[in-house]
Amino acid sequence: MAVTDEFKQDVLEVLDEYTAQLENQTGTNATPIMPAADVDRTVSMPAVKFDADPRENSRAVPQGYYQIPVADFFNRIDRASAAVEQATSDLEDLKGRTEQARQETIDATGDAIAATTAATNVNADLTGMTVTITNRQGVSRSVNIGFEILQEHVYPSIAEMNADAANVRAGEFCMIATTDPTSPDNAQLWSRNSSEPDSGHPFTFLSDLDQASSAAFADWLENYKPVIEGDHARAEDDHTRAEGDHTRAEADHATADSDHQTATNDHQVSARQQQTFEADEAARQQTFETGETRRQADFDANEAQRQADFENAEQDRIAAMTVTRCFVRLRDMHLVFVQPASDSTQYKVRRGRLKIITSYDV
Repeated sequence: MAVTDEFKQDVLEVLDEYTAQLENQTGTNATPIMPAADVDRTVSMPAVKFDADPRENSRAVPQGYYQIPVADFFNRIDRASAAVEQATSDLEDLKGRTEQARQETIDATGDAIAATTAATNVNADLTGMTVTITNRQGVSRSVNIGFEILQEHVYPSIAEMNADAANVRAGEFCMIATTDPTSPDNAQLWSRNSSEPDSGHPFTFLSDLDQASSAAFADWLENYKPVIEGDHARAEDDHTRAEGDHTRAEADHATADSDHQTATNDHQVSARQQQTFEADEAARQQTFETGETRRQADFDANEAQRQADFENAEQDRIAAMTVTRCFVRLRDMHLVFVQPASDSTQYKVRRGRLKIITSYDV
């Protein structure tokens, strides 16, 4: 039978009267659109089940119609959100550790600067007859070592000095000074003791002044001062390396901030994408921690070596200054003493005469 236009019109009227259409939101059989505010876990949605993923397979075949509770979608979203929030928390923790590493680098820089400053404080200066020694704390101590020996107590040989013993008072100094470079007696310092002039030993030998102190000071300038200067240069190099580590830590800090922003933007990613993100983040964290551990170990080793070198040089220098050094200044035939802090001997000049006061443990 042929379908007439009138029959078609009747069918349409019946459908319009007895069926519900999504387009109809008013009338007897209206199907209104649910407001977004009413969407909660009590709502379900129609769904079609396929035998394959229709996004990947254009020939996927529908298997049937189903109802899916909206709560299932909420659960998936909540799980993905929790994973992102955990990753964000981990990034905040990384950010805190990066800031701590940056602060530790700043502290290490301050320690290197302090060590450099202490090394530059050490100094020895001779102005006229005054010796000034400055320690690592910047504290200076000055001692005037000037005195003179009477011209009549300067002899060309030990024999002539012994022959003149009757004219030398007890406690006065005598010196052997000759222009003969082969003389074994030259540049010796003696003191008149309390023995009789003809006793055979009226003088007491004190020291050989044959440029001993000049050689010791020259040895310090040649061997120990370069070590101290080398420690100073090494401390400055450590300072430069610490500044580089500081810059690298700030770069890692900026990377962490950038990763934090990326994690925020990817809050709605799928579970598979979230797993990939977490694996990449773990690898990045491992790389950062490995690099930071290696950098700290290198810094600690260099600092320990620098400190050991400096302490060894200081011990050698102090060891070289454990006895009083003296030499003859040929310009005016003055006897010059360099006295270490550990020597309690007192040198005094009274009416042009040198007095030496020494304490001994009995």
